[in-house]
Amino acid sequence: MRQALPLLLTLLVAALAYATNAPAQFGAHPQWALTNLLIGGALGIATAFAAGFLPGPAFFRILGFTVLSGFFIWAAQVGGREFAASYGDDAQAGQLWYLGWIAAPAALAALLYTATAWLVSQR
Repeated sequence: MRQALPLLLTLLVAALAYATNAPAQFGAHPQWALTNLLIGGALGIATAFAAGFLPGPAFFRILGFTVLSGFFIWAAQVGGREFAASYGDDAQAGQLWYLGWIAAPAALAALLYTATAWLVSQR
């Protein structure tokens, strides 16, 4: 059960974000928000699971996923703002917006999974 707790908690938070359409409320495109969440959440869980096999303390993985989460959220916000300012003509900004909203849930899911796995291992 201890090994399943990080996965269950991450899936629960992802389901709650899906049910409330959280990405769209934070600036993701309304049409793609839930798809981005599903893709990003799955990638984040897989990344966190794979990163768990890396040597070294979990603190560095948690720190890395925290920094990545902040960076990807920032990139998605900048991409969305620039895409809107260009009236949809800036394809690079549109890609940054779209891919940023895949990478942000991925990094957040990886952060939640890694932090929960570390807390469970401390007990």
